Order: sequence, then C-alpha cells, then structure tokens
Amino acid sequence: MIQDISPCRLDNAYRETVPALDDCVFSFRGDKVLLREGEDGCRSLPSFRDLQYPAEEMPRQAVFLFRVDKEPIFLLDGTAPGGCGISRSAG
Repeated sequence: MIQDISPCRLDNAYRETVPALDDCVFSFRGDKVLLREGEDGCRSLPSFRDLQYPAEEMPRQAVFLFRVDKEPIFLLDGTAPGGCGISRSAG
C-alpha cells in the first residue's frame, strides 16, 4: 500500500497547491502509467520538467493528490506531452 512507505511520510490532506516544474506527476492511459527511466535503469514518476510541460498550462491541467515527505504529487490526464526518457508501462 502506498501509505506503507516508511521512513517516508504520506500526507493526504488537501492543500491548494500550485505545481512547480520539479513536482512529480501521475499520468495514466488505460492500464498504463507514465514513468521516467533514469540512467541507472530505475523507474520513477516524471516531473513537469521531464515532460517538457508548458508552464502556463500546469495549474489548470494538474490536480493535487497528496504529499510524500512534503513533496507534492499531482495527477495529469492521458494527454500529457512526452519528454525524453519517458514511456508508458503496464500497471
């Protein structure tokens, strides 16, 4: 379960939060999730910067979900632009 992430802390209290370029995002299309593959082969959530997302569109397209260790995580619909090293993987 996502809340079992010790020593990190999940905070699911809603906060009015404006996304920043380095904030991470979930983006799903069907049963696939958008992931970033690092140089070491590890996969992680992409940031808005990874997606080369237009800064002026971030606030209206992104939905705040929760925080992990004070880092906000957002949700984008399946129309997120693709960036370098980004691929959709089965969930």
